[in-house]
Amino acid sequence: MRTIKAAGLGTLFTVKGAKLSNAAHIDEMQTLAWLAKANRAAGARKVGFVNHPWHPSKEEQYLSTPDDAYAYAASIFASPEVWPHVLADLGLEGKAIALVPMPASCTTKSSAPGERWPALALAKALASHGLGNVYPCVVNRSVTQEQTASKVRIQAHAIADNHEVLVRPPLGHAFLLVDDVITWGKRTAAVDHSLGGRRDTGAICIAFTDDNTQTEDAYRPKLRTITYSADARPWTVSISPVM
Repeated sequence: MRTIKAAGLGTLFTVKGAKLSNAAHIDEMQTLAWLAKANRAAGARKVGFVNHPWHPSKEEQYLSTPDDAYAYAASIFASPEVWPHVLADLGLEGKAIALVPMPASCTTKSSAPGERWPALALAKALASHGLGNVYPCVVNRSVTQEQTASKVRIQAHAIADNHEVLVRPPLGHAFLLVDDVITWGKRTAAVDHSLGGRRDTGAICIAFTDDNTQTEDAYRPKLRTITYSADARPWTVSISPVM
């Protein structure tokens, strides 16, 4: 079994619908996460004020574009009160960091520059704060359906089978897998496996999704463990809170 710890800035209640939860700040966390996903036309985007308690400004900010979301989230992670704790939680303190963006469903080797790739944009925002170097290591061989919109649940082994590795970071670098939203952990497991599943590895995201009626504040940062086994098909993949 392979285990990866993942840290997120909060929870996004989307699997069964946010209205099923009484948690505080659902609307604000949705604004941040949906903007980061960048999968809606400009006129259909969810925009609004966000005031995450970990943001160094300690002030409410109006977010209206995906770039706003990436810059806002990166500023939180880059805060000296946050980043050392994130690395310690993930077991990556003191290591050279390779920021590895998760490929979007549309990300292939032939994707044009500037094409939608939320995790790459977030990784670049993190790198602008000096948190690591960006390595777009893994893309899809062919475009797949977006699971959030289509509700098609692709198995982790099938995601990995569709991967193409473009580059590998230098030896001595730990992998920090960067994603906008993590739900089931299958894509995280697939990318880790495609990169060999051997180096020190952690993951970060803007939000985790949840499928229950939790009442915990949606802004509250989360730490979760993704465990998988690629010994048989379908792979066994699980994601669970770190208590």
